[in-house]
Amino acid sequence: NLTWELDSDGTLTISGTGEMKDCYHGDEAPWMTERTKIKRVVIKSGITSIGGAAFYDCSNLADVTIPSSVTKFGESTFSRCTSLTSVEIPNGTTTIGYCMFYGCSSLTSVTIPSSVKYIGDRVFSYCSRLTSILIPGSVSSIGTGAFYCCSGLSDLTISNGVKSIGW
Repeated sequence: NLTWELDSDGTLTISGTGEMKDCYHGDEAPWMTERTKIKRVVIKSGITSIGGAAFYDCSNLADVTIPSSVTKFGESTFSRCTSLTSVEIPNGTTTIGYCMFYGCSSLTSVTIPSSVKYIGDRVFSYCSRLTSILIPGSVSSIGTGAFYCCSGLSDLTISNGVKSIGW
């Protein structure tokens, strides 16, 4: 139920209703052959999830607009998007999954809403420009290696709700 269009300015617009399928294990997103042309992604309201590896290695992707209808993200959604600088995760999202921002070396800002309960393994690994992050009290668990090789991270606030943190 989803359609996509990539315009000449590098804006990928994804429209429709429902879930986006996961895009890994040899089943790439239909726009992957054009991934180096993608500079901006606009996900329209009505889409409820972003599939795993949907934007994997979109190295020129710098801006993402995610509507509040999205409440689920697959694994490695934005991994290796080396031009991505900031993301606002919509309220209603409960999990920030495995390797979601892995290797996003230009990422400086992520807004985590109070609906998030779990931050997965290696979510921010190798996000070397991420300088500060606030983990809301709703989060009960932070996965293994979540901040591995975040060399610029100087301000990490973990609220009282966190019960476990992986290595």
